[in-house]
Order: sequence, then C-alpha cells, then structure tokens
Amino acid sequence: MAECGPCPPSTSPKTLKGLVVYRLARLLLESSVPAHLRKYLPVCNLHLSGSPAQVAPGEHSGGCQYCEGPCHSTDLNAGDNCTVLDDSETVFDDAIIAEAGERNERLLETKENLLRQLVEVKRWWDDEGWFGKQDAKVRREVREACSDLLQPHLALCKCPLMLLTLELMFCTKAGCGKMAVPLSSHMCSTLSNFLSKLQPFGIERLYTFSLQFGSPSVIVTLCRCSPLIRWIHLKIEFAKGDILSAIGLAAPNIETVVVIVREYELYLEISSTVEIVIAGGEDLEDNLYRGFFGGSTKGDIDHKIRNGEQVTLSFPKLKYIDVGSHRDVREFLHHVLYFYPNTRSITCDSESWILSKYSLAFPVVTPSSLGNGPSSLQGRVMTYSLQDMSFSSFCLASRLPDIIGRYKKLEHVSLHLLKGPWKINTTCEMARQLLCSINCQYLTICVDVYMSSEDLISLYLPSLQSIGPCLRILQFHLTNEVNVRAVCRLINMCEVLEELAIVSSCERCEVAESDEGEEDFHVNRLPKLKCLSISSRYNVTSTLYRLTQDLLHSAPSLTTLELEMGGRGAAKWIQDVATAGNFTQLKILYLYLPGFLFDRQTVSTFFPSLIGVLPGLSCLMVGGVCHCDMQGLRAKYRWTKLKVVARDSPYVAFRTLSSRCC
Repeated sequence: MAECGPCPPSTSPKTLKGLVVYRLARLLLESSVPAHLRKYLPVCNLHLSGSPAQVAPGEHSGGCQYCEGPCHSTDLNAGDNCTVLDDSETVFDDAIIAEAGERNERLLETKENLLRQLVEVKRWWDDEGWFGKQDAKVRREVREACSDLLQPHLALCKCPLMLLTLELMFCTKAGCGKMAVPLSSHMCSTLSNFLSKLQPFGIERLYTFSLQFGSPSVIVTLCRCSPLIRWIHLKIEFAKGDILSAIGLAAPNIETVVVIVREYELYLEISSTVEIVIAGGEDLEDNLYRGFFGGSTKGDIDHKIRNGEQVTLSFPKLKYIDVGSHRDVREFLHHVLYFYPNTRSITCDSESWILSKYSLAFPVVTPSSLGNGPSSLQGRVMTYSLQDMSFSSFCLASRLPDIIGRYKKLEHVSLHLLKGPWKINTTCEMARQLLCSINCQYLTICVDVYMSSEDLISLYLPSLQSIGPCLRILQFHLTNEVNVRAVCRLINMCEVLEELAIVSSCERCEVAESDEGEEDFHVNRLPKLKCLSISSRYNVTSTLYRLTQDLLHSAPSLTTLELEMGGRGAAKWIQDVATAGNFTQLKILYLYLPGFLFDRQTVSTFFPSLIGVLPGLSCLMVGGVCHCDMQGLRAKYRWTKLKVVARDSPYVAFRTLSSRCC
C-alpha cells in the first residue's frame, strides 16, 4: 500500500468504507467510456486511472493539462475505424455526442459504441439490487465521490458534454463545467435525444450559468429526466416564460429557483453600467409570471384573484426564489407570496443593486423591495412564511406594525440602521421591538456607510441588550470602515453565540483600530461558539489579525473556522497561529488566500506543514489554488481521514443568507 500515497491508509471502518466508495466511483467513471476512446477524453485518462498519488504537490511534470493546456491529438483512427476529426473548433465529445449522425456521419459508429457502453454501465448502476433505491444513502455517497473526482476537470473546457453526461449519470449536481463552444439549436436536439436514452438521472441540483445551449429545451429535458431535482439555477437567457413553465411541469418537486443577473457577475466580463443590468432583465416580469403561474400573464392573475378563480402553479413545492438584481418584479413577488404560501426566502436586491457586486449572497428581500403590492391584493389580510428579511431604518419607522403582523415566521433578520433624518432612539427602539416580537436568534448587522463607534453602538445596543443573551448566530456584513472596539462590545453582549461571522465585502472597508485615547478592545469568553468566519479579501489590517486571534482564544469549543484573507502576510500569520496551538480543536478549516501566494512550492510546503499541527482536522476546504496543485494536495491525503475539498466561497458565513445557500 505504500506506493498508493505518501501517507499510509487508516484501518478504521469509516476510512475503509470511504476507500470502497471512492474506488467504486472511479470504476463507474472509467467504465463509462470504451477503452479505445479514453485517450481522447482527458477526463478518463487523467488522475482517474493509475495511482491517485502518483503526482505529488510541487512535483508536476511539464505540459500540465490544468496549468498549460497543451493541444491533444484527435486521431480517431487509433483503435477504431473512424476518420480523423479535422474541425479544430469542435471539441471531440461535442462531435460524437451532439453531431454524430447529423454533420459527422463518419462518427456515428463511434457514438453508438459510446452510447452502448454508457447504457450498460447505467443499467448496472440503476439496479436496486446492488445499491437500493435512487435516493438511498449509499448512492448519495457514491455520487458525491463522483463529483469529487470530476471537480478538477470542470473548469478546463475539455470534453464538456462528456463531463455533463457523467455528472448527470453519477453525481448529485450537474452543469458545473465550462463550455467553450456554443451548441446550435440542431445540436441541442441531438444532445437531448442522446441524454434521454440514459435516464433517469440522480442529480438534485442543476446549474446553467456555464451551459451554452442554443435551445433552452435541453434544460427541460434534463429536468424531465431528473426525478430527484430540487434546485435549479437559470441564467437569464433560459428564464423564458414557456421554458420556466415547462420546467415546472417536468420537475414539480423543485423547491428553489434562481433566476439571476447580478451586476457583479457582469462586471468582469462585460461592463458595470446600469444599462447592461436593465437589458439583462428585459421582459423579465412577463416571463416570471408565465413561468411560475402556468403560462398566465400578470393581467390573467389579477383577473383570477378578483373573480376567485383557481391559479395554476408551475412549482407547487417552491420554498426559495432568487430573482437577482431586478427592480420591476415587486408585484410578481407579492403574487408569489400570495399563491405560494410556503415560500421561506426571497432574494431580490432591488434597492442597492448598483452595489450588488459587493453584496454577494446577503441581499434578502426587504419590505420596501416588495412595495405596497398589486391593486388586486389591496385590502386582503395576508401573513407570510418568509424566514429571512432585511430591514432599513426607514422601513422600520414607517411599517413596523404591518411587518410584525404580516411576517410571523421570521428567523433571520438583516438590519441596515442609519442615523439619517430619524432620531437614533426611535430607530433602535423599533429594531428592538421587531427582534423581540419574533424571538430572533439569527441577526446580521450591515454597516453600509461610515459611522462612529458611538453611533454604531447606540443603534444596536438596545436590541442586543434584549436578544443578546439568547442570540445564536451573529454576522457583521461590512461595506464600510468599522471600529473594532464597537464590534467587540456588540459581540460581548451575546454570550451564547454558536456562530459568528465578520465579512468585509469591498475595497473601502476595513476593521480599524480603536481611536486614540480609547481603551483597548477585548473579547469576552464565548464558551458555545462552534463556527467562526472571517472574510476580508481586500484589507486585512493588523487590527483584524489581532481580533481574529482574540476570538480564537475566546472560543474553547470552536470546531469550524473560515478565513478569507488578502495580503502577503496572511499565509505566515495562519501558520504562526496554528503552530502556537490555536487551531488544535478544529475539525473543519476553510482557507481562501490570494492566488499569487500559491505557487507549487508553497502548496507543497504550506499545507502539509499546516495540516501537521491540526491533529483533529477532518475536512480542509481550499480556495485560490489552481486545479493542478489542488489535485496533488488531494492525492497526498486521499488515503487518510482528512478530506480535502476545492471550494471558492465560504460555507458558514453564507449558509442561510439566501436561496443560494450551500
């Protein structure tokens, strides 16, 4: 077993079971492609066959497929009677899966061989005599292992349709890979026919942000063939009324629908102008009405409400909906809440949408985002099942009684309190009344503009004096500078916190040191704190380093830690703190450090050294590391109890802030 990796395997039943699951997942993926085709499909001949630890961190040979992307020959004559594929713009598996029998008839035999192999493997995998029903626990474990194996290949734009096919067949989620070449409508039809022959699929989530399909009907096919699907992300091009309605008809068990165009998603690729975002949402309201209400328009819905007629729901089990940065969907959201009474969370950043690239997953819907509602619902007394909402000072000042009476199931509240034209005493008292009325145990404090430590404390002191002793989760979302002494004073009022997050979202934000003449900051003991998340990709001040270290010392029960830190000193600080024994109790550690810190030499020394002083660590989540180095790191610890996961976004800090929760 020594040659399997640098670390000997454990003999615990848990590890042995994981080893068997991993081997089975690898067997499924390898067996799905005929042997003579594997050398043309990088996903089948890279890291999935041979010793998983034959490539160690920092020891990669030249021509790494992840980092340098060399061209691969496409001579299909080897081992097969096919003609050489000479279309350099067509990815190999695009040709055999989406074109064979259409443009490239010479590849038809190859396609039939591939399909025959896939069908045989799928038939074995679907046999309930081996693994039980489709939703059995052991199947989920194997699917997660398959996702784990495929993950490093998804960003490479190589064999995207083959990857998608394998995701659909053997994983819990699909659509995570990137497509470099769009598929025409005709190719989409061929692809749909190909995939239909491999159903049913076991995916629970479908992502479409990287899928370049000329016809969104493929998405409907995927949903129809996926009886376990509960969550779908639709980019705006696919969010047409007829497609949404067809998706609902094909997959009535979907609970979460994300229809999203956010300014920060467009910023790097297109432009940050307002016009781009508005154009992205053109005809969105009409498409949403038709998509969520069985083809009915807004006028149809108003008419049916007035006449007491029944309304067809496309997603009868809907619980979460995200409509991104759109301003003209208020009446639609009211109708959703009226006809979908079990809706728990709506994400709609319609107020601060220009800053949404800084807001990430935080902007849950506010009452003012909803507005007063359509005329057809005026005069109707309604209560909603929403579990999380954001509230501003103005909203609390003008609508507090209505909010308390209408939103009876709130669990998570985000507060954006300002001095503004209202007196601080009035604003903070209304916030206190709201939080006490719902027995709030989960609070996010949003600091959007600069305010002095005195103002920050004055705004939130009454609320935390009332709910602090029972508050379980506290998060600070900062888009402006905040005084560390004020933050510590607010934290110290919450003695039984189980989760704490401090998230800095933009360049102008920092956790600043105490003002001259102020007493130094201090963090009280937090005996029940289990999860801590610190995120500051832009400005990591010495004050934030010290605050983080003080929080670690104050949390003897801490088991989960997330650190997103920019700056060249982050890696050394983490190593020093870990070596000093501050991380010894951790079971889950998430690290995201700037990419320029992680050359191969750093990966080969930093992480093993860090892991070596964390005896209880069971899961390491890493972001900012290239696929090649990440794969080497995973291989190094594959046969140990430690699970190494590639992850670009935090887990705890964004756990329940929106429908895109992890």
